[in-house]
Amino acid sequence: MQTDPVFGLPTPLVFAHRGGAGEVPESTELAFRHAVEAGVDVLEFDLNLTNDGKIVVWHGPDLDNVYVGTQLLKGQSIEEVSWEELGNARVVDPRRPDNRAQDLQRKLLLLEDFVRLVQRMESERARSGAMLSAAMPWNIELKGKLERWEAVPQALPELFRLLDAEVARRKIVLAALRVKDVQRLRQATTKHSRSPAAYASNLAGEEQLPYRKWMRLGPLESLVVAAVAAPFSAEPKPPLEHWTLETAHALVDKPLVEEVHRRGGAIHAFLTPFAKWVLPGVDHKADAELEKEIRRLLETGIDGIMTDYPARVVPIVKKVQQARGASTPPARGVAAG
Repeated sequence: MQTDPVFGLPTPLVFAHRGGAGEVPESTELAFRHAVEAGVDVLEFDLNLTNDGKIVVWHGPDLDNVYVGTQLLKGQSIEEVSWEELGNARVVDPRRPDNRAQDLQRKLLLLEDFVRLVQRMESERARSGAMLSAAMPWNIELKGKLERWEAVPQALPELFRLLDAEVARRKIVLAALRVKDVQRLRQATTKHSRSPAAYASNLAGEEQLPYRKWMRLGPLESLVVAAVAAPFSAEPKPPLEHWTLETAHALVDKPLVEEVHRRGGAIHAFLTPFAKWVLPGVDHKADAELEKEIRRLLETGIDGIMTDYPARVVPIVKKVQQARGASTPPARGVAAG
């Protein structure tokens, strides 16, 4: 049985991207409860800073699908507002955008709220006999420039105060997009964490470019990669002992998976639109097309897939696994029996 080199769990893993942003109000209690009920293996979410330095579970930076009362905060950025202004904000339901319900489970969450929520969900499910013993892993991306996080004195110490209390019992990947931000985040982990070696790191976009020779590149993908690849070394350099390559599903091919594994990393693919919509997603498409791509990805030996539609994707992954004659371990968020 293949296991993910970073998370140490049987593959393929399913990540709930923002808790399931295509199915429920993203990054909310509703979303994360939905993800666990759907049977995902990893919770994926983002962290942003308000202008008063509060750490909020939000992709952003825009607040276009957030409302206070019934008024959308369209055109505003989370970096420009205070937590006091967002304390009563709610998140739009993607399937019913005109429904501006005041449901408390639609509220934006501070990181400390999220930590308590997951602990509560795990306790609830453990008491009911529905939760497996190990805690569910987290894949976290810090948004905004790391210089901004460093400029807020309490931000990074608070981040690691909260995460260090969890990383001993659940695996945590810390990610950022730009190479400068990933490098600064790795340095911040060493500086502020009591257990820096316990965290895994992603490869930034620029750090992934040396892997282009093993990628599945069609005409569009070749143009995108060629436009930015020239200045970068042809030899991949894994940054740490525990690392992940997170990329678009369309770029994944068996040689890429094998090379990442050879170098000790894990590879996870977004089924969602990637790199500012340059590479289109597939998880919102018809079941037949989605199943075809999931089948292709699993045949490459990929470790995990990230989706906005976990309630759709988890059953398809199980179906494909069964069709391939593989034994499918029970998902971490559902009953083991």
